[in-house]
Amino acid sequence: MIDKNHFTELTSNLYSLTLLFPKKDPLRYKIRGVADELLSSLVSIPHCKSAKLKNLIFKIRKDLEVLDSLLAVAKSQNWVSASNILDIQEEYSKIRKTIEQFEEGEKAVVAVETPPALNERQEKILEILREKKRIQIGELTEVFPEVSKRTLIRDLEVLMYKNLIERKGEGRGVFYNIAETS
Repeated sequence: MIDKNHFTELTSNLYSLTLLFPKKDPLRYKIRGVADELLSSLVSIPHCKSAKLKNLIFKIRKDLEVLDSLLAVAKSQNWVSASNILDIQEEYSKIRKTIEQFEEGEKAVVAVETPPALNERQEKILEILREKKRIQIGELTEVFPEVSKRTLIRDLEVLMYKNLIERKGEGRGVFYNIAETS
């Protein structure tokens, strides 16, 4: 799990690294600018409305690619140890992988300090679970025929992230129930 503090620390480490670049070199400021944009975008993900999320993810992926290229140029300048640049690149590579998982709907979770309230559908899912004790995604698609399976899975992921429900089983045998701690 990656959180806002991790992004901030990584950006700070990048700033420290670029302090060793020549003061007037534009690469120093370009790298910092892209890192600032990435920090801003990454901490915005949890607060982004789904309609704009796709554009934000696209921007993050583009900025990650640009930053990686700029760091490669910096590495060739020999202003700092190549291993220091590689360490920074590796951390941004981890973020890229997390973003790709997030984009693909995997279990990547971006930490938020104040999780948003549940929507009506998520409340209804909890209500169904309290009555039935357990449910599979196929049953939810019958209850919500106008909602895509992917959206229902995202709803379930939100409920799991908030420790309200648990996922059990594997493959076609996956079902969800109320978390024992809730």
